[in-house]
Amino acid sequence: HMCAGTRGGNVALYDMRSSKPLFIKEHQYGLPIHTVQFHAGSGTILSSDPKLVKIWNAKGSVTSSSSAGQRRDDWNGGFGDSTDSEGLGGAIGSIVANVEGTADFTHFITSGDSRDPSGQNSGLLLCTGEQSKVQSFYCPILGAAPQW
Repeated sequence: HMCAGTRGGNVALYDMRSSKPLFIKEHQYGLPIHTVQFHAGSGTILSSDPKLVKIWNAKGSVTSSSSAGQRRDDWNGGFGDSTDSEGLGGAIGSIVANVEGTADFTHFITSGDSRDPSGQNSGLLLCTGEQSKVQSFYCPILGAAPQW
């Protein structure tokens, strides 16, 4: 699976085998999306525009656009063999959390430690922006804090 952010503030989640998105998430401000990241540890997608980082559920069922009314219950968000088909927050696209900073964001990463260098099981977000210091946020729903 892959995601694509747009200048209009939308994030589209695609199955690589189809030209139609599985789901489109709209950011509330309509600003350009600059960063999108899959978070394997929680089964979520993190997407950011200059005002916020939106954390939303990537797992669960989606309605197939080619077969109206049918549910696709076989899709697990591309995060392995999880038996929890509903993920953290219910259906696909449901909001898990929104993170708003004190200044506009330009990029974010999830920060890990020596046991999780990629940050895929970490709840610590580091956000760069239009200020001299990096903004840090801890989201326990994503995972544990790194042990530095």
